[in-house]
Amino acid sequence: GGDAECVLLFNTLCRLAGVPARGIHGRGKGGRHWGGEVYIEGEGGIPVDGVRGRDHDCFGRLDDDLTRGYVDWEPGLLRHNLGQVLSDAEAAEQHGDFAASLTLWQAALDKFTPAPFLYLRAGRAAAQAGDVTLAIRYLEEARKLDPRGPQVHDTLAHLYLQANRRDQAKAAAIEAFRFGQHNQHICRSIGLLYWELGDYAHALECRLRARELGDRSAYLSRDIGATHVQLGQSEDALPYLREALQKDLQIPWAHLWMARAYYDLGRYEDSLAACRAELKLHPEAEPHVRPHLKAAEKAAAG
Repeated sequence: GGDAECVLLFNTLCRLAGVPARGIHGRGKGGRHWGGEVYIEGEGGIPVDGVRGRDHDCFGRLDDDLTRGYVDWEPGLLRHNLGQVLSDAEAAEQHGDFAASLTLWQAALDKFTPAPFLYLRAGRAAAQAGDVTLAIRYLEEARKLDPRGPQVHDTLAHLYLQANRRDQAKAAAIEAFRFGQHNQHICRSIGLLYWELGDYAHALECRLRARELGDRSAYLSRDIGATHVQLGQSEDALPYLREALQKDLQIPWAHLWMARAYYDLGRYEDSLAACRAELKLHPEAEPHVRPHLKAAEKAAAG
């Protein structure tokens, strides 16, 4: 990461070790720069720098040319707590530095009493950092502590699927929907997982449940229509697909699913028109649209 991410990580690790720390910002010859400062009893604030350290000292003193302007240490800044660690980890995620975020969540697990949400967040960070095996291990620990947590089961289901552990993914999905059927986000997420598993009947159940819970987005309408098409229910699909396009004419894939529904119903000219509309709005979809377009052209000519 850059200077801000280095300071973020260093400060949090200091706090976990019981050393108050904070970031400071200034302008030097090289432009704006983030450094850090630790508070040592009897010494006061001592500047440190994870980017411009000298003599291989990773956290040497700030360059002399760095003009710093900051207030004296306040009593509130001398406290380190879990809330600050979580704030720093989330800030790292916002910067896209998932490796730093994972390090912070792991440090929190070592420092504080393990809790389901800590394992959940550490697992998500591990997955974003590319370590699915570690992510699954953390989520399985979270499940032990919170066996009724829908977010835990939902996240674990998707991780199992990433690892091609399809039976476990489906088992976790069942539990996620069981405990999270009153949460529209969980219902949509599990609907997507069932879709990826090819279980369209359960995907439709979850997506319709999300709609019952108040989700009227164009994307959900499109997804419900697409699921009906996959189930061979093209007549039922059309109202949802039309609704999606009424809400957002440029929503990706909606015209293509409309084309497939029309084709299944023998409405080949309408299928052709829908294919052409998809290509006009989303030319990048051409490899997916072209086979359906050719089939519709052949059927309409024959």
